[in-house]
Amino acid sequence: MSKPRTAFWRGAIAGLQRLPQGSLSRLAGRLAEVPIPRAMRRRVLSAFARAVGADPDEAELALEEYATLDAFFVRRLRPRARPWRADPSGAGSPVDGIVGQVGRIARGRLVQAKGIEYTAEELLADDRLVARLDGGWFATLYLAPRHYHRIHSPTGGGIGAARHVPGNLLPVNPPSVAAVPGLFARNERLVCEIDGTGGDVAVVAVGATNVGRIESLFDPAWNGPRGGVTNRGRRGAARGRAIDSRRYDPPIAVAAGDAEMDLVGDLLANGKTSRLYRRLVFEERLAADVSASQNSREICGFVQVAATATPGHSLAKLEAAITEEIHRLATDGPSEAACSRSSCSSSKWPSTACASSWPMSSTSHWASTGDNAARAASGDQSLAR
Repeated sequence: MSKPRTAFWRGAIAGLQRLPQGSLSRLAGRLAEVPIPRAMRRRVLSAFARAVGADPDEAELALEEYATLDAFFVRRLRPRARPWRADPSGAGSPVDGIVGQVGRIARGRLVQAKGIEYTAEELLADDRLVARLDGGWFATLYLAPRHYHRIHSPTGGGIGAARHVPGNLLPVNPPSVAAVPGLFARNERLVCEIDGTGGDVAVVAVGATNVGRIESLFDPAWNGPRGGVTNRGRRGAARGRAIDSRRYDPPIAVAAGDAEMDLVGDLLANGKTSRLYRRLVFEERLAADVSASQNSREICGFVQVAATATPGHSLAKLEAAITEEIHRLATDGPSEAACSRSSCSSSKWPSTACASSWPMSSTSHWASTGDNAARAASGDQSLAR
């Protein structure tokens, strides 16, 4: 990049640092969540797709089914749009994005751009993880506005720890990356540590301008009232806060089948319009409450349903009603409207882990100790949206 252009972007970043980045990003998110009248959705979303270069034909649903711009950004893809690599010993790309840099982690240092390096310690904020990944591979992948905006697990394994690292919300587009040293380590981010099938893996979702909210689906209790671990505003603003680390024992498994089970649990008992809540609590009053959660195992995942029987109703009757609804879902399948309301990833992708809402531009890092990580290929093993 030329010296005048580099100077321009450095000046722009310096000016942006003086602005309330978190507030501006939250405002952009609220605007993206404004409902679009159904009659206008195709026109509005088609115009936006043309402007940024997105391909609506890859989307799972017709444009009329996306009620907001945010819904279009976190859209699922149609089946087989991104075939996953057949070799389970290797690794796949966690995002549908642009490769910025790929290389070895040498003595704890990574390449950001030509002539610019930064340290794994600055990015990961964990000495123990830095030591485990030293000598492994790293890749920096940029999500432009046109891209499919979900982040996936590059390999099967288990999430043993996750960490929210506070920071700025500066642009991470290629000109900014080439102009501002240490940019990724300065921005707010969510780090997921995975004990992968081919070695240790760290997936780092880096926030950016208008991409401030990163949601944890593997640990829903971590999210704020409006969703998201990051950029929560004054009630938990990222900047100025300490690093928030969580460990999971046993690790949260990421394996084939997880997202299917996420979707099943979501359809059965997520919200008052879900199948079980509507029938058991509202219609037949068999239960005072009902919930469903997905649990992973090495081979596959399963859904666990919990319900509290109301006085005068037996557990056997409650169990029979739950079993009947599960069989109905398995036999008839979910309606398109129910799938559209679901917050889960596409049912063909395993292991949903975290989600970024309203990504205008964002960057994902992943690093692995396994040599197979060098053979990255775009794929479907879900870790985020």
